[in-house]
Parts: sequence; C-alpha cells; structure tokens
Amino acid sequence: MCVTEATSNTTAFSRRTNNSVQYWSPIMAGFQVKLMTALANYQQPNTNGFANGGYQKAKEWSGSLAYAQGPFSAAFGYDSHEGFRPGTTAGADANPKDTAWTLGGKFNFGMGEVGAGYESIKYGTTTVAPTVLRRTG
Repeated sequence: MCVTEATSNTTAFSRRTNNSVQYWSPIMAGFQVKLMTALANYQQPNTNGFANGGYQKAKEWSGSLAYAQGPFSAAFGYDSHEGFRPGTTAGADANPKDTAWTLGGKFNFGMGEVGAGYESIKYGTTTVAPTVLRRTG
C-alpha cells in the first residue's frame, strides 16, 4: 500500500487501492466473479520496538459475486485487511485483521428501483495481544 493509503484512513473499506492485481470473470448467465489482492509494498518503520523488524507489510484480499439479469440484481462482497492499523504500544498486535462483507439487491420496476443492503464490519483489536503460555519440560 502507498503511504497515504496505509496511514490517512486506516479503517476505511472504501479506499482506492494502488498496486492491486484483479481478475474479473466474463459474465455468464448474469453472474460475474471479481477477485483482488493488493501487493504489499509499504511497511511502516519500526519506531515502537516490535520484534523482527517491526510491522508486517499491509495485506488486502477481496472478492465479490454479482448477478444482474432482467429487472433484478444482487451482489455479495467480502474484504479482508491485515496490518492497516498496527498497534502502537509494546505488546500490542502489530497486524490486526479487519474483515467486512456486504449483501445487497434491487428490483427495477420501470418508473424506479427499490433496493436493500446489509453490511457487517469487524475490526481486529490493536490492544495488547493475548499472552501465549508455553510449558517447558
């Protein structure tokens, strides 16, 4: 991700993603699949003393399935970000994973359209990561 994408609005799922690789399938019987991954080319410098050189490079994956034929259309989309909102205190999760999905549909009845949608967004925690206990024998 470029510097402005990784730091200006780290919680947005409606960002313009640079350096992405996308696949858009042909439309078959009204259905189309779209897949995308962003190339991780930006890494925030290690200013907080995290181990292993600091933060991971930000990662993004997304996909959608859409149907549009006749007056009816519907779509489902999923997006996953990792490392866009790194924890800034020692012991915090340097690479929290954020996920979102959306589902929507609409019907065109000539004089207008009626539609509805639902979206769910889940943000990973950036607070102190859970302690991992190990036994030594």
